[in-house]
This record gives sequence, structure tokens and C-alpha cells, in this order.
Amino acid sequence: MAKNRFVGVDLGRAIAAFAVVVIHAGGEVQYPDALSSLAADSLLLGTMQACRFAVPFFLATSFYFVVGKLLKAPKQFDIIAFLKSRVTRLLVPYVLWSLIYLAVRLLKAVRTPEGIAPLFQDPVFLIFFGGAAIHLYFLPLLLTGSLLIPALKGIIPALKKKWICILLLVMSLALYEATIVTGNNFELGVNCLEQPQQCAIAFQPLLQSVGLQNNPWMRFLSTELHWIIRCTMFIAVSVLLYHPAIQQWLARMQQGWVWAALFFVATLGGLLEYFKVCYFPLSLYELGVGYGPLLWGLVLSKTRSLHPLWSHLGNLSFGIYLAHYLVLVFYSTLLPKLPPIILTWPPTVLAILLATLTFVTSGAIAVGLAQQPLFRRWLLSS
Repeated sequence: MAKNRFVGVDLGRAIAAFAVVVIHAGGEVQYPDALSSLAADSLLLGTMQACRFAVPFFLATSFYFVVGKLLKAPKQFDIIAFLKSRVTRLLVPYVLWSLIYLAVRLLKAVRTPEGIAPLFQDPVFLIFFGGAAIHLYFLPLLLTGSLLIPALKGIIPALKKKWICILLLVMSLALYEATIVTGNNFELGVNCLEQPQQCAIAFQPLLQSVGLQNNPWMRFLSTELHWIIRCTMFIAVSVLLYHPAIQQWLARMQQGWVWAALFFVATLGGLLEYFKVCYFPLSLYELGVGYGPLLWGLVLSKTRSLHPLWSHLGNLSFGIYLAHYLVLVFYSTLLPKLPPIILTWPPTVLAILLATLTFVTSGAIAVGLAQQPLFRRWLLSS
């Protein structure tokens, strides 16, 4: 294991990985093939929404540490080496895990009357946006944002001015929020196996206004553009956090409850927005639930002695994230075989139990893969 790991951040990674599993387990309970009598209640929907901090947290964590490497030692930051690293750590696992999930779907499809044709009805979604398994979209999203990092190297002198950092943040935040309030935001979608053209889309009202909503290349470009806007917002916050004045303030701000409060306020705002109680900007929600636990984890790493288990789980979180959906689908097929009384339990309880079993099994798989050098390198990129 790498030295000088931030154990508090590893704790956050482990919790975020579990949150992703809870979201997808909730989806299996909410939209079951064999359990159509089960319906999601408000508690399950609220639990799933509360767990949606995971992707913003992963984005915030990734960009914070990458931006730190660049700004702390710009002369030692090798752009070519960085890009090669991003391709190895993101693109290679994306391709290999896409093939694994596609193979599983092919095995299931050959036994259906429709055959395998529906799997290939949307090549753009399948190739570029994680169509083989919906959670894989995060890898090309992070890769898109990573490709923006080298551009910062040429403007480092300008980034030393705090007002420029703030201006970059405000502009990116306003642009991202504008795409949301106008309905041009990125939609991951639901029921993507049956309607893949309705998944991983962005700027649909704009494209419809010019009659290009069905153009696959415009769909690709529009989604990439939205991802760039979203990632720029996270990169701008990371740049601002590394400004010398902000670093001095953060060094004095060692009260973890402040960042915990930021996270919980943002989570509450997201819930109020989700249930249509009141408007809460999604841009502020994502920054709050992303950087709140990150900064909280950094404080915990400095002020608390945490068990090494959390570093181990944090190190496995990427493998758990990649493998969990495969495990979840398997366990979901066993749900109808459970005693009927179990299926009367609250959907939230079923989802959390299913998520826990999936998380533990995925962790065991990640441990096994990590012990094999070939699998560790290509499937886990570690």
C-alpha cells in the first residue's frame, strides 16, 4: 500500500463505494423483473437520493489530488506521462469491464426471443458512455475531465491570482446550473437496457430545436460538452483550494464538524429539491456533497488515528465499484427464491441488505483480483 495515504479520505471512498451499491440495489428493488408487486416508498427513494453524493465525491477527490500535483510542482508535472497514466487507469479498465459486462448480457440475450440485436441498437451509448453496464459511465466522465488538466499548466501564473480562481469557479458553476434549469443537463436515464437512446444524453431541448436529437455524433459531442462543463466546476474548486491564501485558512480550519455540516446541509438541500419541496441548485449540491466529505476526510487524517482497515477498503473501492453490478445482478436473481415473508419487509431494508451482501462479495472479488498481478494491472489499474 502506498505510503502517506489519507486514511480519512480512504474512509470516504469506502463509504462512497457502498453508497453506489445502495443506489443500484435500490434500483433492483424498485424496478424488479420478477418482483413487480414490490414498490419503492419515499424512504427508499430518499435513501437512494442521499447516497448520490458518491459520484461528486469521487470527482472532487480525483481532481483535488491531481490539481495538487500540478500546482505544487508544475515543472515536474509531465503532461505526456499524466495522459498515459489516465489512459491506463481509466480507459483500459473501462474497455475490459465493458467487454465483461457485455459478455454477460450476451449470454442472457441469446436465450430471449429478441436475441442479441437489442444490445447493439445504440453503439454510441455502448461504446462511449458505459452502455454495457450503466455505472461504467463514470470512467469516461473522469477521463474527459482529466484531459482538461494539462491546459492548467499554461495558465499557472494567472491562477496565482485569487480573483481569477473565483471568476473561473463562478463562471463554470453558473454555466453548469444554467444547463440544469433549462433542461439541457446530462441525463443518465433509467431502463437503459430497453431504451438506450434515452440514456446518457445532454442538451436534448437544444438539439431538438435544430432537429439533431437523433444524430449520434451530436449526441456524443453534446454529452462530452456537458461533462466538460461539469468537470470544469470541480477543477475550479480544486484550483481555488490550493491558492496560498486558502491553504493557510484550511490549515487553521481543523474542525471536521464544519465540513460535516457542509455535507449534511447539501444533502438536505438535495433531498428537498428531489421531493420538490423547494429549489436547491444542483451545482451547489454537488460541490457540497463532493468537497464536504473530502475536506472532512483530510481533517480526520490529520487529527484522528483511524484503523488501517479503512485504507485497505479505500484502496479496494475502485475494484468494488467496477465489480459490484455483476454481483448485484446475480443476487437479484435469487430474490424471488427467498421466503415470501422476507419479501414483505420494507423496500429500504431489502435494498440495504442486498447492498451489504453485494458490497462484501465485491470486496472479496477485488481482493482476489488484487492478488493477481495481471488482473491488478489491467482490471484494477493498481
